Amino acid sequence: MKNVVRIALTAALLLTGAAAVAAGPTADEGKPAGAEFSIKATPVKLTIDKAGNAVITIAASPGFHWNKDYPAQAVVDGADPKTVKVAKREFKQLSGDFEATETTATVKIPVVGKAAGEEQLTVNARFSVCNESMCLIKKASVEVPLAVAK
Repeated sequence: MKNVVRIALTAALLLTGAAAVAAGPTADEGKPAGAEFSIKATPVKLTIDKAGNAVITIAASPGFHWNKDYPAQAVVDGADPKTVKVAKREFKQLSGDFEATETTATVKIPVVGKAAGEEQLTVNARFSVCNESMCLIKKASVEVPLAVAK
């Protein structure tokens, strides 16, 4: 009976280890921009009642490419800013909200100036970049500077 239990435990450990190896290094979430990618925001300057775009760009580092097949998302975080009205808060790559090339992806967030002042718009992104041997799932946040004049 002890041998049966040992065999079952050994088989379970082997299967668990094989599953971990088969999965490989595919998920690397929650780390800041590093060797695999960079993320930047273009400052927005508007006047009251004028429309514009808050723009974020994610670039795959050399040796990596943007994964166009991954359901990447960008979400505007928090409450509505005091200086702008955010027309849309959630953007999905597979819905056509991202402008993607082989190495970069850009998201344009439509905003309208509503009050004079300066503040930051936080955007959280989840996406994937790949090299020849693996794809990594990444998360990153970026602050978009907003400035609205009268």
